[in-house]
Amino acid sequence: MIIIKNENTVRAVWTLARKRLKLIIAMEALFDRPCLAPTETGNIAAPPQGRARPRILIAQDGFSGKRRALQRLRQEGYEVQWVASGVEVMNAVRDHDYDLVLMDVELPDLNGVMAARIIRTNWKEHAPRIVGRSRSPFPEDYQTLKQEGEMDACVSCKLPEDELLALIADCLREHPLAV
Repeated sequence: MIIIKNENTVRAVWTLARKRLKLIIAMEALFDRPCLAPTETGNIAAPPQGRARPRILIAQDGFSGKRRALQRLRQEGYEVQWVASGVEVMNAVRDHDYDLVLMDVELPDLNGVMAARIIRTNWKEHAPRIVGRSRSPFPEDYQTLKQEGEMDACVSCKLPEDELLALIADCLREHPLAV
C-alpha cells in the first residue's frame, strides 16, 4: 500500500511504475526471442516405445522466461507442458503419462514436496521421475527436500541451463521411461 502525501510522491510512483513496465517488456523481448537454429547436443534419452519424444511436465508459477524454457526443451526433442500450481500437477499426472516432472518446491495450493509425495504414493508403478527446484541458498536444504518429497533429484532454480538439460537427460537415461 502506498500513501500519497504530495504531488512529488505521485510523480515518483508513476515514474517507478513506468520504469518497471519498460524493464518487464525488455526482459520478455529478450527471453521470447526465437533462436535461429536448434542446438545439437545429443542429450536426449531414448523415448519409450510407441512415443515419439519423452514427455516433461514443468510445474512452476510466475516464471518470466517460460516461453524461452519451453522453446529450448522442445528444441532438445522433448514434449513439454506447463502448469502453475500443485493441484494442476496432480491433475496433469493423473490425466497424462509423463516421463519427468520438473517441479518448483514452492508452488501455490499444494507445495512441490507434498505433490511429489502424493505422486509417489498414488502412482507407484507409473510415477514419473521428479526433479525438484528450490530457491533456497542453502545446499543442505536440497537433500532434505529430495528425501521429504521422495524426489529423484533437487536442484537450485539458478542452475545453469546446460547443467539442467544434462540432469534431465541423465534422469531419463538412468531410469526406464514410462510407457
